[in-house]
Amino acid sequence: MQRMLAKELIKMEEEEKKPEDLAQDEPKEPEQRNPLDLIDKANEAAERLEAANKEHARLLTIQEKAIIEKTLGGQATAGVKTISKEEKEIKNARKFLEGTGYEDDLFPELQN
Repeated sequence: MQRMLAKELIKMEEEEKKPEDLAQDEPKEPEQRNPLDLIDKANEAAERLEAANKEHARLLTIQEKAIIEKTLGGQATAGVKTISKEEKEIKNARKFLEGTGYEDDLFPELQN
């Protein structure tokens, strides 16, 4: 019974609709875009891309200069004691055996 009443209400509402209301229910056609607007947007995007490329090139040049300066700059080792490979190995072995009592027997301390 409720279904019958609901169907009748729907029919009555459809009959009461005005022609203006029916026109609103119909699907709308997609809006036509002006080709000139699309061209303007594409030109703006191209300008932004060109500006970004110029900035990227500038930053890349700065980065290359920094790498060159770092490479050619070298390092000063004046007054710094260098440790040979053998001395490094002995230090590492002493650290490994530290606390066992064998580090002094097997690897006596290096003479400075």
